[in-house]
Amino acid sequence: FFNDTATTEIYTEQIVGSVRCVQETDPYHNAIHGADVASNVCYFLRQGLGEPLLNIEVAALIIGAVVHDIGHPGLNNAFLVSTKSKQAMIYNDQSVLENFHVTTFYSITKMENCDILQGLEDLSLIHI
Repeated sequence: FFNDTATTEIYTEQIVGSVRCVQETDPYHNAIHGADVASNVCYFLRQGLGEPLLNIEVAALIIGAVVHDIGHPGLNNAFLVSTKSKQAMIYNDQSVLENFHVTTFYSITKMENCDILQGLEDLSLIHI
């Protein structure tokens, strides 16, 4: 499904659309930021940098670009850990924001009409 640029862009739009339901509290780390990063990734893919990648790797790259800061609270890991925030406690002070972003993304995939990973085999899900 990533054999042409148009398909890649449509898939990216689907990903961006599925994450819009997350409440944004940070004026920078928002859906526009995710779309901007994904747009840049797609640009580099169109330049041929994605040629050695498998389709599933391209999917993971685009998904990662969109959701890398999803739900970002506007604070850094050091602050969250030093203030003993709820997120720091949940993730045992280890890569707090990174774990939070991934968990938030997977939570979205459980919402109605938002499972962009639907239909992938379990082995493919491990790679993403």
